[in-house]
Amino acid sequence: MQGQLTATNRRTAALTNEARDHAQPRKKLIWEIYSGTGLLGETAELMGAEVMRFGLHNGWDFTKSSHRRQHLQMADELEPDEIYMSPKCTLWSQMQAINIHNDANWQDLQERRHYDHEVHLKFCRRLYLRQVHRGAHAHVEHPKGSLAWETPALNNFAG
Repeated sequence: MQGQLTATNRRTAALTNEARDHAQPRKKLIWEIYSGTGLLGETAELMGAEVMRFGLHNGWDFTKSSHRRQHLQMADELEPDEIYMSPKCTLWSQMQAINIHNDANWQDLQERRHYDHEVHLKFCRRLYLRQVHRGAHAHVEHPKGSLAWETPALNNFAG
């Protein structure tokens, strides 16, 4: 009986490998988050990739924790090959200091940055780390001089 199982296991493994060798390769799955239709996604589609976009333009409101949770779960299930995230950078521009005229303006900016960090930048970090841990790719787009790169959520990313 043991010999039969071993022979059966070998035949099953051989058939599985043969099927895998002849299977059509899966299209590369690319996600764009926080962006609408862009040149990156359009170019990837022209090259044969499947591109999924997520943002306010199609009902994904990442200020809602339920949307962030649902999106993380979907990433675990669909396992995209690449994720490009482009959270808004306006609050993190060094130019914001020009608009500060008093302590109340400075306090307001700090509160808005804190909220953006806790909601959006930390969400990007979680998604980025999940991708990297499973051997896939993730990218966060912000200008080089953005103060967001100095936040706890983004300050130790490579690149």
